[in-house]
Amino acid sequence: MKGNNQANLGMIVYGDPQRSVRSSALLDNLQRRVSCTRPDDLDGLRLLLIQAGQMEQAAFDFWPDPGRSISVLLANLLSFTDAAAGAFFAAWLKASPSAVRASIPGWDCLRRRVNVLEEVWPGEDPVLTVKIPEGFEFYALYPEQYCAAALRWCEERRRAATKRGMVVGIRSIGTTLSALIKVVLESAGWQVERVTVRPTGHPFARRVELKAHRVGATSAFAIVADEGPGLSGSSMAAAAQALAEVGYSDLSFFPGHGNDPGTAGSAEIRMWWANTPRHLVPLGELRWEGRSLTDLLVEKSGEFPSASRVNHAADKAEAGLQIPLPDLSAGRWRLHAFERKADWPTTCLALERMKFLAGENTEQPVLWRFTGLGSDLGSGRVSIEEALGRLTQLSRQNLVPKPLGSAHGFLAMEWVRGRRLDRARSRDRGVLEHLGAYITQAARPPQTNQEAAAAVGRLASMLVHNSREAFGQPVVERTQPWIDAACSESPGLTYGDGRMAPWEWVQTSSGSLVKTDCFGHDVDHTIVGRQSVLWDVAGAVVEWELDRAGELKFCRCLESHGIVTPPKVLHFYKMCYAAFRLGMVSLEAGYRGSVEEERRVSCARDFYARSLSALLMPDHENVELMN
Repeated sequence: MKGNNQANLGMIVYGDPQRSVRSSALLDNLQRRVSCTRPDDLDGLRLLLIQAGQMEQAAFDFWPDPGRSISVLLANLLSFTDAAAGAFFAAWLKASPSAVRASIPGWDCLRRRVNVLEEVWPGEDPVLTVKIPEGFEFYALYPEQYCAAALRWCEERRRAATKRGMVVGIRSIGTTLSALIKVVLESAGWQVERVTVRPTGHPFARRVELKAHRVGATSAFAIVADEGPGLSGSSMAAAAQALAEVGYSDLSFFPGHGNDPGTAGSAEIRMWWANTPRHLVPLGELRWEGRSLTDLLVEKSGEFPSASRVNHAADKAEAGLQIPLPDLSAGRWRLHAFERKADWPTTCLALERMKFLAGENTEQPVLWRFTGLGSDLGSGRVSIEEALGRLTQLSRQNLVPKPLGSAHGFLAMEWVRGRRLDRARSRDRGVLEHLGAYITQAARPPQTNQEAAAAVGRLASMLVHNSREAFGQPVVERTQPWIDAACSESPGLTYGDGRMAPWEWVQTSSGSLVKTDCFGHDVDHTIVGRQSVLWDVAGAVVEWELDRAGELKFCRCLESHGIVTPPKVLHFYKMCYAAFRLGMVSLEAGYRGSVEEERRVSCARDFYARSLSALLMPDHENVELMN
């Protein structure tokens, strides 16, 4: 396999999660959310704020050069997001230790604004591209962190002579964040203009235009808000450069974390990040009525009938709960899932969701997994609602852990004790039958022809790119027949899981097999998205390292459940799965860890490289299977 860590960064792993939604559906959903949300419901107001920002983002992206009537609409969308930010900030202040009690346009303003939106909504009903804000949806970035950071910024500058300036939000998530910062600053007496921008150009060398916002004589500051920095940090740096070009010199960054840009950041970008003050409040410092996030989750755990009730600190200690909760993120779940470190699989740290374990030493521990703060996914339901529905359905068949409830963007489910499976169990016919039944039960409805074509196109681009990165140009030509076969296939069921590795299953003391992680992978920060159910089939074949006989048995089992597995089309998905996983573990090789972790990553990378190589250059047995 060619390449080093820098070359590995060239492999395609990440994607731009988004949904296509009718503009009228977005408005209907917001109106419904407003009607069922209370002015003191912080979780509901957070959800409403995020979706208001999504609608503003989608409209500003769709109409970059609006006429007069659309300009009125956009202005009102911007005002609606500001009103949602005001209502959220007012509710958060009541649940925070802050002494600020300023006059903030709150709930009444929000209700008026949603009525105005209906009045100015255009007669046309275009399909808008709604971006999924990754920080809110995947990485446990809370709007409250920006409220707290903005309050600290105001306190540091309370003696400023001129209190006028601009907040620039980087679309997508920066739409919501800029509205929040604006509201907080205005509550402290500042005059703030707010704009959002869509950076253009190469992902590692973005550009931003702000010529229409030249600094005025009385302007004093400019703030750039986003969830970065990412691999390059170029989006926020580009906004800072654009602000400097129109006359701003007092610049601040409001990022999502305190790390520097990743390895793809240029020297110029790193200079911007080194010289621009950053203002952020880590999640661990946030408090709601004096309680941390883990305090809230411990308290909520005690409400579940199947879990031990824990209401006071003494009870927590007696029940075996640790304070704060053990953090299972970034691969630490393996400490609790395996008896031996030698059995640990590698894991993609950059893409893991935040997780906590409550009551590890109790009869029934509770796993808390971050599932999203309320982004509009285009279905009318948010991630937590979708996940609870799926877990409830599959747990009735004893296929997955029982869901217990949700709180603050986290979903709670029973932690399943038992032995994790390994690839050796692929010779067990009962295990293959269980996998086939699970894939069938977890499968979801078909996509439209247009959605299916786009899905195959994403995988095909990734397959070609990652294969070239791994083995060079000559082998890429081998992929075309399989791509053609997938393109010609009519849409069928879509996959319902996306994680098929053996260690994802636990065999309990009663002998039953339980899948531990079954949701959220079709809406994540990768390029995969929704795909054919063959994505799960291919994942099982690759991950369990099924030989020709095992694959034939597995496919016959699936066909008995109604899942058709055309050999050439399945071969395409197997190649794509191996290429995608190779990209993920290659990305992981860029992180510095222990010698043990580096060995795991190296072994996993070799495994997926061998799998992809065998699929790209099949022997005579593979050819027989495909004919």
